[in-house]
Amino acid sequence: MGKFTKAALLLMLVLSVVLTGCSSSGNNTTSSPAVTPSKGTAGTNASAASEANSNLSAKGVFPITKDKTMLTVLMQQNVRVTDYEDNAFTKFLEEKTNVHLKITLVPEKDWSTKLNLLLATNQDLPDIIMGGVGNSLLVKYGSQGVFQPLNGLIEKHSTEFVEVVKKVDGLTNLITAPDGNIYSLPKISECYNCTMPSKLWMSKTFLDNVGMSIPTTTDEFYDVLKAFKTQDPNKNGKADEIPLAGATTGWQLPVEGYLMNPFILDDVPNPNAANRFVLVDGKIQAAYTQPEWRDGLRYMKKLADEKLLDPISFSQDQSQLKQLFENETQLVGAVTGGGYGAYSNPNNTRKDDYVSVPPLKGPSGIRQTMWDPYNSVTSGMFVLTNACQGECADIAMKWVDQFYDVQVTARSRLGIPGVDWKEADGKQPGVSGQPAKFNAILVWGSNQNSHWNFTNPGYWPKEWADGGVRDVSNPYEMAYFLGSATTDNYEPYKKQVVPPLFLTAEESEEYVGFDTTIRDFVNENIARFALGHRDLDKEWDSYLKELNGMGLERLLAIANQAYERQWKKP
Repeated sequence: MGKFTKAALLLMLVLSVVLTGCSSSGNNTTSSPAVTPSKGTAGTNASAASEANSNLSAKGVFPITKDKTMLTVLMQQNVRVTDYEDNAFTKFLEEKTNVHLKITLVPEKDWSTKLNLLLATNQDLPDIIMGGVGNSLLVKYGSQGVFQPLNGLIEKHSTEFVEVVKKVDGLTNLITAPDGNIYSLPKISECYNCTMPSKLWMSKTFLDNVGMSIPTTTDEFYDVLKAFKTQDPNKNGKADEIPLAGATTGWQLPVEGYLMNPFILDDVPNPNAANRFVLVDGKIQAAYTQPEWRDGLRYMKKLADEKLLDPISFSQDQSQLKQLFENETQLVGAVTGGGYGAYSNPNNTRKDDYVSVPPLKGPSGIRQTMWDPYNSVTSGMFVLTNACQGECADIAMKWVDQFYDVQVTARSRLGIPGVDWKEADGKQPGVSGQPAKFNAILVWGSNQNSHWNFTNPGYWPKEWADGGVRDVSNPYEMAYFLGSATTDNYEPYKKQVVPPLFLTAEESEEYVGFDTTIRDFVNENIARFALGHRDLDKEWDSYLKELNGMGLERLLAIANQAYERQWKKP
């Protein structure tokens, strides 16, 4: 099957599952009105038809419509949500708003490919896209009219989001494109441990059984993994241990995120979104072209060659890693992940045997972990396409605005009030030491159909992010456990990442093609070099030439231009 045929079939698959909802008359719109954010004109023309429509409620009033209405939504699927249709949060939204959602789910590993293919056609688009649309795509398709500017709709309909803007420092700068338009609404989660998410966890039992301590350097880490491989730490008389494992999907599960940091900072939030940029003398450079990157790959290859790093880590997904970790016989000695909910079943006790390992010191003395202070704001979590015009746009904005009510966000993250969580009485301590806001009953990271696992727009302020009631008898309570690990083991070594960049439409048009191709190429070659499918000595120069041939020099020039404009003070 040729490349063209494969691409065509994949595109047909994407289009076949995306249905149009209340906005079918607007599907072929290819341009949007001019926008002046300060005057609030953006989006006004798109919704003018419904100005006097009695079917719509007043601003901030629910239900949104008198008649049942449908919105079509393309959403990135979260593996911890077992059912989106028979889901308590989905039903809550419909009962409150009178808006029915027709949801099309896309697995995380396919999201980038399918989203790009769908947008490139500008045909049969859903009303709403939720699940993460990068800044470059926002500006590219915003300027083409595929995405609608939201400025005027926010001014016209928002009661919740406009208040959040006042509370979150720098939010406007992070979500406003260079042309002055806001093309998406974000998810805001002021989570402390999430700002330093590149973590590794190691079995205390395995360490005790081989008589070793938590490693602090790359050499010590190698020695510990070697002992795990050869000294039967699970005591079953078999050489079945897997010293180190990770996955290609899931929160910080790719092993290269943690293993590369002793050599060079790798700002990998997930394999589909990483820029992998570093600042060198105030200029953005690609981490993956630096000599230190090759040193990191060489170290990973050493681990893989000796079967200390499971090669399946470069191909298995999150669910497969969880199955491996929860195997009846304990097999995994160490695992990467932002928290135990990413790699384990949090309701089981296996996770309790694993402790956090601080950043390793590399051969040159570097000891660092990525610190992303921008991590709390995830852009592109709500995008309104040109398929949703007029009354549809009004309904969609009124619908999404409610997500920025903390109580609604709590439902999207914690589940059913009184069942999955309860409000605290103000007397119990939270995990941060301040008075608690809630008492969680449903364990975060569990497979469930009570909520959307917060893969949606919303506002989760620090007092709620750190506001769970602390069970002082349970040292493995997730928020306390992750917060303590971050403070003790990662905070001392944090290094700030390159901030998010917002490109102009012209920059984005050029950048997106380079970025997608290069990102996929880098991810592929991490595995190829680490597993010995490419030779780090003989093929490194050709690897660099291939990157340059893909437009790397121009990509970096655009990135530096945007960085100078957006983040450098005059």
